[in-house]
Amino acid sequence: MAMGDLYLLKKDQKQAGEEFKKAAELAPVRSMERLKYAAFMSATGDTGETRRISTEMTRQAPDYLPGWTLLAELAFKDGKYDDALSLLENVFSRDPEYIDGHRLESQVLLAKGDTKKAVDVLEHLDQTYPDTSLIKYQLAQAYLKNNNLNQAKVMLDQVIQQKFPNDRWLASGGHHALDPFVALSFVAAATSALRVQTNIVVLGYRNPFVLAKAATSLDVLSGGRLILGVAAGYLKREFQALGADFDARNDVADETIRAMKRAWSDEGVELIGRHFAATGNTQLPRPIQKPHPPIWVGGNSERAIRRAVELGDGWIPFPTIGIVKERVRTAEITTMAEFDRRLAYARSYAEQIGRTRHLDVTFVPFGLSMHAPESIDPSAFAENIDALGSRGVTWVTLNLPHSRTRAEYCDAVAKFGDQLLRPLR
Repeated sequence: MAMGDLYLLKKDQKQAGEEFKKAAELAPVRSMERLKYAAFMSATGDTGETRRISTEMTRQAPDYLPGWTLLAELAFKDGKYDDALSLLENVFSRDPEYIDGHRLESQVLLAKGDTKKAVDVLEHLDQTYPDTSLIKYQLAQAYLKNNNLNQAKVMLDQVIQQKFPNDRWLASGGHHALDPFVALSFVAAATSALRVQTNIVVLGYRNPFVLAKAATSLDVLSGGRLILGVAAGYLKREFQALGADFDARNDVADETIRAMKRAWSDEGVELIGRHFAATGNTQLPRPIQKPHPPIWVGGNSERAIRRAVELGDGWIPFPTIGIVKERVRTAEITTMAEFDRRLAYARSYAEQIGRTRHLDVTFVPFGLSMHAPESIDPSAFAENIDALGSRGVTWVTLNLPHSRTRAEYCDAVAKFGDQLLRPLR
């Protein structure tokens, strides 16, 4: 696929198309290579080839939503609006949250003249993803078609706002943190057996090769003890402050993981992404852990789960009790039943794509105040851990009270071990 990008840079569309096609034919049906080839053929006006690729995707992987969405987009471009909506209903039956599908749905509805329903779809998206500029822009267009100039102006004003990150997120429960690689290097130097985990690194904030180098450095200096926890991220204004691409954060996250894996294993890497271009680069030394440090992917959404299953070694879901799901832009997990459904989806998806490798799962025990271990009933804690273990959870995430000194921290660790961990043995 890198060669296709190179030919695009040279404005040789014919050769670029041939290279994209070669990469797509060698790639599995669920791959960026197939999607990129389909998008390229659609952009060049070859609807027949785009339809062939999309149909092949839906036949070989009926639950792979990009294939159905591409077919719906083709129907939309052909003016077959009812066919497009029917195809999108198939998408939503599999993933009601699928944002690309709903954005296309709003375009189809506007083209049909059903402006009110299009506005309803986009208002719901705007409530769910309140800081996504593209949705606000589409909603402004819908308001204009609905002759609602005031609301259109409000939306456009929100689109063009470029603010330095304010303190609202901090005031609503957010927190500051040290740089994970600097902090964990300090921890690794002071210990010999503890594993060190980033929890988490936002993939879109760093160039993938800089991130790969930081992870390798920590893995080497710790003697192979790094677990690389990653996620797509959700703070729009933080993305803006860093010059990162918020609207494409999920695609960037997938691209970054793939790029890091190439950097950790290949020589003469040739790879062009959204915001980088490697044209024959090699990164040494290699990580201690082979083929690379374990990658644990955070998030509750189906997109995050698919990322963990396709590209990761572990999954980091978290309870959303007391958290507004729109604030962290992920699916709710407020009960064990909801957690079970998400875990079942991960296992089902692993089976569908033929994954046989073990997937670590780490989770925060429900209903326990981890900031006050002395107040936790040891028997309730043991029951909670047993319940998670029986479901296949391999690690649990726990917090200790804030400590002002090393002595306070050591005392808290000792109490936690005596009161809660020792009874589990």
